[in-house]
Amino acid sequence: QAGVEPFFYLRKYTEVICNTATIDFTSLFRIAARNGILVVSAMKTRAKEGVKGKELLQKGAWGRLNPILMTAFTTGWL
Repeated sequence: QAGVEPFFYLRKYTEVICNTATIDFTSLFRIAARNGILVVSAMKTRAKEGVKGKELLQKGAWGRLNPILMTAFTTGWL
């Protein structure tokens, strides 16, 4: 919830931020956090398989790239 606090502050002291923007930002923050967790989880799985170093980073990131891009395209971020 730390990422949402600035929006509540802005909303309280200025009338610039609307409810829709706050909800959209919260959704964006949750999806980004979930994708980050899934990337780390994929890398942990690869590490258990014995992959190390640069190869671990490449395989972990490339393995999650497709689902992350699909999420981004369907929500209209890109």
